[in-house]
Amino acid sequence: EIKRAIKDYFKLMHIDYFHNLAGIGAYKGLPDLCFFDKRDGCLVFLEVKRPNGFLSPHQDNFRELISMYFVKFLLAKSVDDVINYLKDPNTILKHCNEHTL
Repeated sequence: EIKRAIKDYFKLMHIDYFHNLAGIGAYKGLPDLCFFDKRDGCLVFLEVKRPNGFLSPHQDNFRELISMYFVKFLLAKSVDDVINYLKDPNTILKHCNEHTL
């Protein structure tokens, strides 16, 4: 499972993360995980999808909502997407709200 692989990678790399337990009363569109990008201090909301998956309308609305705040959004379809994000110096922002990823 992709989510499990990402969590295992976070544990290996000592990255603090939080898991959203979707269910009754949960905010619609809230991503699966969030973690702190230690490179710039930003909170990253991480939505995990299968390789052919896409964001639901609620998830896309959430991505739009947070674009005005000091946070980032990442859509990952594999653990490699997360690894590449963390290795890419272009994903380090001077101000977390410059854009969403």
